[in-house]
Amino acid sequence: MASGLLSLFSNDGPPLTIVEYLDRSSYDELAEIDLVNDRCRNIFHVEGKYFVPVTDGSYHSQYDYCIDNMVHPDDRDIFARFMDPDTVSQRLAEAEIPGAMTAQYRYKLQDGGWRWTEVCLIGDGRHGIPEGIIRFYIFDIENQMSRARVGMSGRHYVATTDHDDRTGLVREQPFLARIGGIIEGAEPERWCLIAIDLDHFKLFNEWYGREEGDFLLAEIGARLSKEEQTAGGLAGYRGGDDFCLLTPFDKDRIDNLFDDLCAIVSARRSAVGFMPVFGISMVEGPITSMDLLDQAIIAAGKAKADFRKRICIFRQPMREQEEKEYRILSDFLRGLENGEIFFELQPQCRMSTGKIVGVEALARWRRADGTMVSPLDFIPVLERHGFVTTLDCYIWEEVCSNLQAWVASGRTPIPVSVNVSQVDFYLIDIPDYFQGLVDQYELDPSLLKIEVTESAYVNNMAVIHDATTRLREKGFLVLMDDFGSGYSSLNTLRDLSVDVIKLDAQFLRIRDDKDHKGIHILESVINMAKSMNLPIISEGVETEEQSQFLERQGCRYVQGYKFYRPMSPEQFEEIIGDGEILDTRGFIVKSNEQIRTRELFDENVYSDSMLNNILGPVAMYSWNGSDVDIVRFNEQFYETINSPAFHDLLHGIQKLMPRDERPKLFHLLSQAEDNVLNGSEGMLRFLRYGGAVNRYYFRFYYLGRRDGGRLFYGSVRDVTELTELQGQMKLLSRFSSDSMVFVRKFGGGIVYKAVTHGLERAMGLTAEEFQDELASGAFINRIVEDDVRATLKDPDIFPIQEMSLRFHIRTDSGELLDLSVKSDAVDDEATDVLAILVFRAN
Repeated sequence: MASGLLSLFSNDGPPLTIVEYLDRSSYDELAEIDLVNDRCRNIFHVEGKYFVPVTDGSYHSQYDYCIDNMVHPDDRDIFARFMDPDTVSQRLAEAEIPGAMTAQYRYKLQDGGWRWTEVCLIGDGRHGIPEGIIRFYIFDIENQMSRARVGMSGRHYVATTDHDDRTGLVREQPFLARIGGIIEGAEPERWCLIAIDLDHFKLFNEWYGREEGDFLLAEIGARLSKEEQTAGGLAGYRGGDDFCLLTPFDKDRIDNLFDDLCAIVSARRSAVGFMPVFGISMVEGPITSMDLLDQAIIAAGKAKADFRKRICIFRQPMREQEEKEYRILSDFLRGLENGEIFFELQPQCRMSTGKIVGVEALARWRRADGTMVSPLDFIPVLERHGFVTTLDCYIWEEVCSNLQAWVASGRTPIPVSVNVSQVDFYLIDIPDYFQGLVDQYELDPSLLKIEVTESAYVNNMAVIHDATTRLREKGFLVLMDDFGSGYSSLNTLRDLSVDVIKLDAQFLRIRDDKDHKGIHILESVINMAKSMNLPIISEGVETEEQSQFLERQGCRYVQGYKFYRPMSPEQFEEIIGDGEILDTRGFIVKSNEQIRTRELFDENVYSDSMLNNILGPVAMYSWNGSDVDIVRFNEQFYETINSPAFHDLLHGIQKLMPRDERPKLFHLLSQAEDNVLNGSEGMLRFLRYGGAVNRYYFRFYYLGRRDGGRLFYGSVRDVTELTELQGQMKLLSRFSSDSMVFVRKFGGGIVYKAVTHGLERAMGLTAEEFQDELASGAFINRIVEDDVRATLKDPDIFPIQEMSLRFHIRTDSGELLDLSVKSDAVDDEATDVLAILVFRAN
């Protein structure tokens, strides 16, 4: 459970500020109130950064205002004695636990009602807090006070019983007081204090009910009580799901205790996500009981962050790290008030056109002195301490405000992705929160894309699935971020409610020969997403090599430095200009399943001859010094070369090339070695007997080193006739403004092949995109005239019947293009061409 470290008071009266957040125990229902965020502000009288609405944030002014306005009249004497600014330091020094004292009184709510709180003052030169500084905690104990009478005892209030009813264990304050006598003068490393915490206990209560949660706490209390009796020491209950145990240090005994508590939890069906963590603090020389507990709590927090190691022993660097993180939290909260937190936008592009289909909003922090704080330095800290929701809500609202301004200015709005942490799903109702944002800023939900990390889905499947399903029902697009980071399987992916997959950037960091395994993993991850018919965005794309590889794998959308770096909203508005660079169609997935190459190598399905026919002409090449030799080849390769002296050509094949062509061969091989992912490709000329020249198109892949040489795999095609035909077609495209498309029979259906495309610039579509749109029907949907669109959608008419039509299409930029199409049927059994379409601009 959590409590808020609300205020930092200095005796000389500096301004009151909210500085940090602690994972410290609650009293009964404290987990329901996070005392450092807006829920505190909604319950108590908190304005700005001050706990009470006064202009002077000094201790004295806070004290006077509370006495007169905020504390229940019956409790004012208690408050006055406890908080008296003139005597607080002396009473802290004389407290039962030096440097720490508590009191309980009723505090006024915004609605005029009263709520029981427990206030704890610590510090003033003790417990790691500098002299002159007092830390001030407030705990909500309303439900606890409804069950227990409270009375005055010494200088602070305590419950009349030292034991908790549910667990039967000593409460925290009496526990700390009693163990002081045990640890004082104890032999070093003879004793240790264990802080015990259960993961996600609030969620356990929601799933199984509060009564079952109470039973679980009682069982754990009974086991700890047994440990206290058999091993010696003292067991305590700190509230919520937090326990503590002072016991002799015995590793085997502690491991057995941990196993027993795990067994108690796992006896509940599907309760493996609620396992305990142990934070252990060794008694090593003079130390106060509160410091010992604080150290154990820090170690437990460390154990919570590691699912593999659930028992952690405190080391001094942990405290230093904790203090560093608290400074970050303090600076972050001040930075949030001072406008240091902002967002940048990084475009997501369609690879084939380079057009922008969306952007991602990325949180940034620039300190007042101009220095940037890396997101890797502050976001994990915010997540660990529960403040990431504060950041996320701020960024979401800033993005919505920005989108509203874009719409109001008449610009074409582009969807923006925002990140949602798995912590957010526990603290707020995500679907309702986003619905509230789009209502407030009058936005279409399709303008906000919600990114959730893959680990969040896997760690909290039921919670996240419910939320993302509701988000999609409300019209929001949901993206799974960092897909392939090691959690999902095909089975879990089928159960997830997502629209788009974002590929984890780590898979693109492929640099040397040892990365072939990484390539295979990447291919498998892509195939997994494609098998679910989900669009893929590959993030972290930084090089041309990565871009080419991903395009060959069927990834249509990319994000990374290769295309755009993150930029300010103002810079983004300048880049998009009049909107021509935008692609507003959203994310599109190819529905046809691509073949998985490994399926071809199943010997139970394909014979060698069948496989050779599928692969076509291939060979293995060895490059050693200045010679390139063919060391292995298949029958198709032999037939393609078609030379009577074939075996004489296998050694030193560069000698069969024109001299000015040989450097090109070596260059292609070097490129393949440098580019493990994509290999290299190019056309090479070889001399035939009689002086003729043949042209072959090669694709090389580097395989590694063998016998002192470098080994390559290569496919080859004889393109002698094709290059002559291509030259003629290119010449035709240069002098023609028409687009000619062959309609061909293929596999029981038809395919479109644009042999010339003089309308590429006018349409705004490449030849490949034009072909795809004709095949999918998307091009016909661009047609404005309803009657023409209906005619062309009739498969008995178009494209196989002869016709001539005139119509208008709407381009991606919104302009109307006046076109004519003429269809000529081809009745010739010698060809698979069914019809020839000629598109012409009028």
